[in-house]
Amino acid sequence: MVGVTSTCRTSWSLRAPAGRRRHHQQQQQIGTRVMAWWRARVVVSVRRAWLAQNPLPASVPMYSVVTLPQPERISSILHGTNRKLNLIDGRNDSQMIFYDQLIPGSTLLGYLNADHWAVVVPIARTHDTIGSLFVTQNAYPREALTEAVLRFVEEDLAARGK
Repeated sequence: MVGVTSTCRTSWSLRAPAGRRRHHQQQQQIGTRVMAWWRARVVVSVRRAWLAQNPLPASVPMYSVVTLPQPERISSILHGTNRKLNLIDGRNDSQMIFYDQLIPGSTLLGYLNADHWAVVVPIARTHDTIGSLFVTQNAYPREALTEAVLRFVEEDLAARGK
């Protein structure tokens, strides 16, 4: 099993309902701090407890690919969520903190210098206007990544005798 920017330990949506967007900046910062507390105290502990009670099968080799972009590789539309996650940990892809993307017990295949959307959603390929205005860092060699991951997994499974 290969997880690419997978949600393994937490899932924290930073998207606020439309009414919430109208609140003042201070209220948003307070809300972000509350969500950070919730994530740190409740969500993480619940996920860890669940994983402890429901361990992943050791017989299935697992691999993780993590997105961890430099700031200039984050699309303009994702800068807001990146800033919010930076309050918790600066090592994020604008949607998830890097360690939340790791499948427990997996082999880390590498870190990608791309934001979350660039790797998983080829928006710029099909929506020129949206891509040029908002999803400004969406060009990513997904096919090359897929081929590299498959070759590594194939060789690793062969070395393991599976």
